[in-house]
Amino acid sequence: KMKYENDRKLLHSMQQKQSLKVAEKKAVDAVVPYTEWIFTILTAARIYAALTSHITDCDETYNFWEPTHFLAFRSGFQTWEYNPKFALRSYFYVGVHAALAKIASIFLTHKVFVFYFIRMMLGMFCAVSEDQFYSAIYKKFGSFIANCWLVTTLFAPGMFISSTAYLPSSFAMCAITLA
Repeated sequence: KMKYENDRKLLHSMQQKQSLKVAEKKAVDAVVPYTEWIFTILTAARIYAALTSHITDCDETYNFWEPTHFLAFRSGFQTWEYNPKFALRSYFYVGVHAALAKIASIFLTHKVFVFYFIRMMLGMFCAVSEDQFYSAIYKKFGSFIANCWLVTTLFAPGMFISSTAYLPSSFAMCAITLA
């Protein structure tokens, strides 16, 4: 009976130590250090992409920038996909950006600045979603994996181009990353 009692105490002591270690790990992982720096680094990378990356997809120009310009400034081309006769595309996605362009044009003097402003807003949305994703990776897998992901995503050419591309697929990428 004495041996049973000692084994039970030892087991109880080990369980308490284990639960304490788990609680300490959860407390440490609950706070992501340097999150402001991570966000700043991601934002700087995405704004740099907005200012220097060229448009690589003709759909971005003709199916999104042109209709946005048409809605915001009443001049520009309408592609056949937006023509009411065919109506293959909705104006909703373009309309949201056109409203942003219209508001920005109140404060910005030139349309080129409005163009870069919209691209920077797309980059900021991407940076916010990436920052949240970094925090989730950090909490789930730790700092090493999170930092490896950060370095990979900062220098990935695909992220450089798509983070500020005015395409629904880029928006979906950021929205899924945010989720």
